Amino acid sequence: MIMAFSRAEEELSSPLEVPQFVSCGADLQPSEYLHSYCSLDRHVRSERGNRLQEELSVWLNVIGWTATAVFASSYFFKEATTLRRIQALAACLWVLYGVKIHSAPVVASNLLVGVAAAYTSVRLVLSRRAKANP
Repeated sequence: MIMAFSRAEEELSSPLEVPQFVSCGADLQPSEYLHSYCSLDRHVRSERGNRLQEELSVWLNVIGWTATAVFASSYFFKEATTLRRIQALAACLWVLYGVKIHSAPVVASNLLVGVAAAYTSVRLVLSRRAKANP
């Protein structure tokens, strides 16, 4: 199919550009349409999947580096309870990271660290309250 288009009304006197349009699948038999459509659909899904994979990779890096920064920052706090709470938060981020990368050792070790940090933090607060209110 050949169609003529002019760029603007004032260019009517100039020669018209005649683009050639090619219809996708025009030379296919009816039984081949589905295969052509499925191939295109597979290609689109593949590209979309690659983009999602790249975005997931970026977010995994963000989670991992955030967990590292949170854990490292815990050492700048003087109070033991605050230090342990921040370490528990960092451990939760590491557990999330471990789940996303399907790493049982990362999940298990950080669950232990997180539970230990939370438990000792709560135990410390309760012992302080018991000493303050005899």
